[in-house]
Amino acid sequence: MNERHEGESRPSKHEVEILPPLKEDRGFYYSTTRGTVKIVRLGPLGSLAVALTVGLVLALGFLFLSGMFLLLIPVVLLGGVGAYLAGRFGGFGRLPR
Repeated sequence: MNERHEGESRPSKHEVEILPPLKEDRGFYYSTTRGTVKIVRLGPLGSLAVALTVGLVLALGFLFLSGMFLLLIPVVLLGGVGAYLAGRFGGFGRLPR
C-alpha cells in the first residue's frame, strides 16, 4: 500500500503526512469530526487590536442604525401632515353605519 511510482515526489491521496510541531507554537488545538481549531493566547497588542476592531464595528453599526432612524423623521412628518389635512378637510368622508 505504501508503494510509490518512480518520479512521484508527493505522497498519494490516501497517505497521511505528519508534520512536526513548530517550536514557537503558543496555542493548543481542538479537534472535532468537522475540523481543527487552533486556540492561541493573545498578547497585549493582539488584545488591543481585537478590542479596537470590535469597537469600530459597533460604532459603524450604531451610526448606520441612527442614520436609518433619521430617514424615518420626514416619513413620520408627512404622515402626520397628511392625517391632519385629511381630518381638516373632510378626508374620505364618514363611513356609513
